[in-house]
Amino acid sequence: MKKNQQGTTLVELMISLLLGLLVAGLAIQLFFHVRHGQSAQQASSYFQESVRHVIYRLGPLLRNAGYRGCGASGRVTVAGELHGSVFDMTAPFGGGAANYRGHSYWALRFVVPDKLGAEVTLAETMNPSKDALVIGGFTDSGHVSDVVSALNVTKVALVTNCDSADVFRLASIAPEDVSDRNLHLVAGEALSRIYGGNSGAMASSYIYPLRRWELRLRDQAGGAGRPALFLVNLDAPSGMKYVELVSGVEDYVVTVSLDTDGDGQPDTLNQAPASLSVASWPEVVRVELSFSLYSQPGVVPGGSNEGRLRREFQFAFSPRNL
Repeated sequence: MKKNQQGTTLVELMISLLLGLLVAGLAIQLFFHVRHGQSAQQASSYFQESVRHVIYRLGPLLRNAGYRGCGASGRVTVAGELHGSVFDMTAPFGGGAANYRGHSYWALRFVVPDKLGAEVTLAETMNPSKDALVIGGFTDSGHVSDVVSALNVTKVALVTNCDSADVFRLASIAPEDVSDRNLHLVAGEALSRIYGGNSGAMASSYIYPLRRWELRLRDQAGGAGRPALFLVNLDAPSGMKYVELVSGVEDYVVTVSLDTDGDGQPDTLNQAPASLSVASWPEVVRVELSFSLYSQPGVVPGGSNEGRLRREFQFAFSPRNL
C-alpha cells in the first residue's frame, strides 16, 4: 500500500530562494554600510590628526617668525652684509613662486629665532659695541653643545635686550670656558649698541640662533607620487631638511594680510604673495594657509578619485612680535 508523499512545490522553492536572496542582500548591504562607516570614521580621524600635526609643527614657527625679543617690535638693526638677505629680520617673510606637477603655488619662506628650549643670556656686559658677547645661562654641557651646533649651522644670530635687537653674522665662536660654561661670540661687524649681562644696571640680553624655513609641495615620502606638504629646514643636512607635515594635499594656497597704517591690525586682507612688492613684505602681520586634503582610498566604494573623501582646511597664524 503506497503512502501519500508530498514534496516542496515549485512555488515554495521559488519563495524560499527569493527570501534567501533578500536576507543575503540585506546582510551584504549591512556589511558595506558598517564598512563604509568604519572607513569614514578612519578618514575623519586621519583628517583630525593631520590638522593637529600641522598646527603642532607649523604653529610655533610661524608665530615666532620675526621674533625680536619682548617689546622689541620695530627696533631691530640688521648688519649691513645681511641687508636684503633671507636673514633680514625687518622682513622675515618671503619666498617665491614654485610648481609641483603642474600646480603653481607660493613656497613661503620665513626666519625664526631658535630658543633651543631655554633662554641663553649674556653673562656679562659688553664694553664697546665690537666686544665679544659672552653668553651663559646653560643648564648643562648638552645645552652648550646644542647652542654651538645651532650657531654653527647658519652663523647668524639675534641679540636682544627686550628694547632693541641686532641681527649679525658670527665671525667666530671661541671655545667653551669649562668652569662657568660660557661661550665667547664675535660679531662680524660692530653692533648698533652695547648689550648687557644679567646683573647690574644693564638689562638682561638674550642670544638666539636664526633658522630659515620654507613650506613646499613634493611627493609623499617613499615616492608614492601623492602630493604632500613639507616643512623644509633650509640649513639642515640634506638627510634632515624635509619634514612631512601632511599628505594628500591639493589646491594649496598661501595668502597674507598686511598692516599698512602701523596700528598693529591687518587692514589689507588675504593678499596673494606674488602680488607684493619688496616694500610690502615688512607689513605682513598674518599668514593664511588653505588646502584640500584627501583621505586614504576606498572610503566611498565606487566613488570618484579611488573613493577618497575630501575636506577643506584653513589656518591663520599671526606672528606675536610683528
